[in-house]
Formats: sequence, structure tokens, C-alpha cells
Amino acid sequence: MQTLTNCTVLAVDAKDTVYPKARVQIQGGRILAVGSEDAIPLDGEIVDLGGGLVLPGLVNTHTHSHSSIFRSQADDLRLMDWLKKAMWPMERVLSPELAYAATALSCLEYLRCGITTYADQFYFSSVIAKAACAVSWRLQSLQTLLRKPVIPSARRQNSFRTGKGARRKRESIHVLALTRPTASAGSFTRSASRFLNNTGF
Repeated sequence: MQTLTNCTVLAVDAKDTVYPKARVQIQGGRILAVGSEDAIPLDGEIVDLGGGLVLPGLVNTHTHSHSSIFRSQADDLRLMDWLKKAMWPMERVLSPELAYAATALSCLEYLRCGITTYADQFYFSSVIAKAACAVSWRLQSLQTLLRKPVIPSARRQNSFRTGKGARRKRESIHVLALTRPTASAGSFTRSASRFLNNTGF
């Protein structure tokens, strides 16, 4: 057992309880108790957090974890110019190996920022899932939905096809939870097709 002490806890419960002088007891990777210093004894291994803040892991609800290797590239452009003139040309050289390495780098950054769960979308989603598995991360993964994939080698990996005969292919790797649209596959792909037609992607 470990007892974390000398910290402030944001419980993020129904009452948004804050314990300004708190302790947390942990055993076997599970939280046993959270409360004030008066309520929880100092048992087991004592970990002094030096007045730090303890709260549940953060959730990044929209990310492209492969993009860490493209940071600060042409970020002064407007969105569509940035995509067409910078990001998409750079992404054409991506391989599954590079996507894996970039995702591993992103996961290290998530760790430093307190992120424990993230939602990701990119072509090499099975590779991204493997990188997340390697560090025991919680991931919701979707593959890219574009009429013409930017990366030629990723064309066969698309989970979605639009237009006539649209269908959805299941992921081969599930990391805790694979995001699934609440609508049927047919209605989802019809909506996606309308989106692509309206945006010109």
C-alpha cells in the first residue's frame, strides 16, 4: 500500500469536492481512499507530494498523435492553405514506422501533461493503437475519412468508404474502447459523403 500525502485533491465527484490537505491511499493500482489528512492514516509506503495537486487523468478529445513530428511547420497559414501546402505534402512521406514513433513521442507528452485518455484519428490507426498499448494508454481510435487519402499506401487501410456501396470495416485492434458511431453504418457514411461533397475534400 502507498499513502500519498501533503497534497490538494480535486475529487471531480458529484459535488466537485476539494480536499486542501489531503491523503490518497493506493494498493495494487487501485485507489482505496481519498480524504482529508485527519480521516486517512499514514500507512504503508509514504509518498510526500510536496504540496502538489492530485486530480483524475485528463482526456484529450481530439488529437492526431502522429503530428508531433510536424509541430511548428507553417503554423502561420490559414487552415486550408496549411493543410494543402504544408501538412498533406508532409504526411505523404509518413510510413507506419514513423507514425508509431511519432505516437510514442506524443504519449510521452501526454504523460507529462496529465493526459491518460485520448481520442485519435489518422490513417495508420492500428499502428497508433499498438503504440498506445505499449504504454498502457486508453485510446479511442478512428481511421481517416477522406474521398482521396493523402497517403497512397494508406488507401487500403481506410475504415470508411463513401457513396454507393459504402461500408464500414472493423478495426483489428481494440484499445479498451473503439469509437463506434451511434447511427447505422449506412446513415453515417451517407452523412460523411454529404460532408465531403460540401467541403471539397
